[in-house]
Amino acid sequence: EVAQIEAREKAVSQAEDELQTCTREAEVLKQNTTRLCNQTRGFSTKDLTTFSRCDSLRSIGRDEISKYLDCVQQEFEEDLEQAKSLYASCNRSTDEYNAKAKHCAGVRTRWEQASCDLQKTSALLCSAYVKCR
Repeated sequence: EVAQIEAREKAVSQAEDELQTCTREAEVLKQNTTRLCNQTRGFSTKDLTTFSRCDSLRSIGRDEISKYLDCVQQEFEEDLEQAKSLYASCNRSTDEYNAKAKHCAGVRTRWEQASCDLQKTSALLCSAYVKCR
């Protein structure tokens, strides 16, 4: 009978350790996701009407407009690639966090069940002991 309680206590302890580890890992993923997605949001609000590497439209002559438009197109394409990369990182990190959160919910359920099993076993054994007295 004591062995039953010890086995239940061990199961609770193991489940609690797993839950704590899972919770810490999920928090790290959450922080990383927040950072990556904030970078994405910051980039998406960037002023795309200014092209830092291209001469000002006001400072060029009519014969240089083609060169200016090529510069603008190149910078826009580079920004587009960076935006795609940022969005992909945000989405990938969000997926990883959601999977970890779902896994941790299962771990929490196992810990709760192990705790309930311990309480039930303890109550049964204690009530049997009281009846024997």
